[in-house]
Amino acid sequence: MPATPPARDTGVSRLPPTGLSIAVWGVAALFYLTVFYMRTSPAVMTTELMRDFDITAVQLGNLASFFFYAYLLMQIPTGVLVDSWGPRRLLVTGSLLAAVGCVVFGMTGNFAVAATGRAITGVACAVGWVVTLKLSTHWFPAKRFATLSGIGLMIGNLGALVAQVPLRMGVEHFGWRAVSIGAGGVMVAVGLIAWAIRLSAGIRAMPRPACSRPPMCRCCNSLPASRTSSDTGTRG
Repeated sequence: MPATPPARDTGVSRLPPTGLSIAVWGVAALFYLTVFYMRTSPAVMTTELMRDFDITAVQLGNLASFFFYAYLLMQIPTGVLVDSWGPRRLLVTGSLLAAVGCVVFGMTGNFAVAATGRAITGVACAVGWVVTLKLSTHWFPAKRFATLSGIGLMIGNLGALVAQVPLRMGVEHFGWRAVSIGAGGVMVAVGLIAWAIRLSAGIRAMPRPACSRPPMCRCCNSLPASRTSSDTGTRG
């Protein structure tokens, strides 16, 4: 009896479950929501910050801007890190680092230390959007990329809304220091959730055309189907 020929490799991998894809991407989107919150939160604490640090409006602007300086400088390094470390490790690190920045900012009475806390938070928050886009490309079909990008931006702007009236109410009831430390606790929770879910488990799970040419050939602009995530250096 003739042997059964091996199945032909079509270069198409099975799609991950939709619920799992949404959960994984949602963790990064939640982190991105906190990015907008951290970015705009000092705007509703102006009176308290100027009083407790004994600073002028100009100095307050400088204090808030340390977040943006660090955030801007980290954009390209974040892109390199997400490719080398993987989205899971980078998101967990960013969450914990943001928690440190929030706690430092909320507990200090020194202007320089507070500015350092804001800078640490800016460095950490720089990973949010890049990781969200990375997971969009690996956990969903390519045709969903624009839709997910729009939804991600909408979720981020929800964070800016939370940093308005709800944040002001929290500051009036609990004080700005308690609110800042509480935000650090939220970031720790996000990091734990990211650690619990393998954000990179679905990388290379999208359908890919079969190709016998060398890696990154022009016909499919992707790695051949025979290459696995371990071959490409994918990390969790």
